[in-house]
Amino acid sequence: MFVFKIFSEWEETVTIRATLSILVLFLSFFVTISYSSDPYYAIMANQWLDINDSQQSITRQRILNKKRRSGPELIQAAMGKHNSPWTHGNVYYQFAPEITSFTKDLFIRAFREWEDGTSLKFIERTNQPNYIYIIYSEITSSGVGMGGARQLLLITPYEHTPYGTVLHELGHALGLHHEHQRSDRDQYIDVFMENLTSLGQSQIGHIIPTLNYTPYDFLSVMHYGRNTLSKNTEDTIRPKAPYMLYIDRFGNRQSVSELDKEGIRKFCAYMPVLISPPDGQVDVDAGKLELCWYGFREADKFQVQVARDSNFTEIVAEQIVPAVDVHVNAIEKQYAVVDLTRNTSYYWRVRCRIENEYKSWSDPAGFCTMINDYTRYQKGQPDGLRLYQNYPNPVQSMTTIAFECSEAGPAKLTLYNSQGKEITELISNLLSPGHYEVIWDSKRFANGVYFYRLSTSRNSLTRKMVLVK
Repeated sequence: MFVFKIFSEWEETVTIRATLSILVLFLSFFVTISYSSDPYYAIMANQWLDINDSQQSITRQRILNKKRRSGPELIQAAMGKHNSPWTHGNVYYQFAPEITSFTKDLFIRAFREWEDGTSLKFIERTNQPNYIYIIYSEITSSGVGMGGARQLLLITPYEHTPYGTVLHELGHALGLHHEHQRSDRDQYIDVFMENLTSLGQSQIGHIIPTLNYTPYDFLSVMHYGRNTLSKNTEDTIRPKAPYMLYIDRFGNRQSVSELDKEGIRKFCAYMPVLISPPDGQVDVDAGKLELCWYGFREADKFQVQVARDSNFTEIVAEQIVPAVDVHVNAIEKQYAVVDLTRNTSYYWRVRCRIENEYKSWSDPAGFCTMINDYTRYQKGQPDGLRLYQNYPNPVQSMTTIAFECSEAGPAKLTLYNSQGKEITELISNLLSPGHYEVIWDSKRFANGVYFYRLSTSRNSLTRKMVLVK
């Protein structure tokens, strides 16, 4: 409204051509100021739309002015992570009157592909309040997830619009981000910022805090190609060395991948994403263990289970946890605290309650608690297996035994008496590479000579200490 008011005032005194020229200058100035002073507007321009290589500067100007909102509301729309799944998987849509039968056929075909193997159902709107409105534009774009009310999906009116582009924009509308911008992307790809256009800096360069339901997917319909948004035709995205087999395969946008569908299935089922401890973690501290996961804005409670088996037949801890007041964000970290036994393998899972109905369980995560109190230090990468002399030695009450290992795997630290008889195990666990310290309390043991041995699947080391009380 502010822009059009200015336009009206100028219209009375200058020609339309002059007014438009001044308006363009004003918009350029506004965008510059917005990008430098208000990160919310920059997020909106960069994340609300998925824009073709051309139309860069004018698109940003138009979107910044068309989609301006207040701060909290704008964050919710811009960051698709904070939008919601489509209720019951029902995606309502409506075509603008000018949409041709050719474009409609493209979308109907894309609807069927997204429905296949998922719980989604695309339904033509009658009077539903939340729906996708498909309209022609000089750009292609979509919001991420169900934003509420009428949300635009813009598509170019040309008959050469690729089918993969339609699939891609629908993927955004369903809740998927760009695969190459997900939070763990740096493990799989290199991004060459120096080759990116200004638009590419936001559409490729920025990392988004995503919910990663599936492994990284080079074949995702949401993945850009190797030189997308390049200012010099050089690569903007390249797989890291272990994944170079995908160098000519990613970014083709020919079909929806199986991992795309798996991510949508889990998102629409309101499955929480487990954060900590992650699946496969070892040497977890058993005392007052904090479980952390991502939940949904719609949830009022979460059910947490910890079991000794992956089928959850032997449950050792169960809690009903009230949801954290997340205010703006639809998906936020949630927490629970449990007491567990040392030297034990566990599995945990979470599900959320929405409108008095419990949704699907999360994928379970398994972890192992440590057998004894010890500390792991990050002092650089160890170069092998080392066992250090305990300190103090001779021992009067308590002593510290330090060691380091360079490979993950099972490890034992065992104490023997002078006759070689095993006295106790100080550690018996799966350990990650690192530097460790164990405190041994000798108050229950008699004076004498003792030996302590560090054993792994590949090697063992032994040292001697003396106990003198």
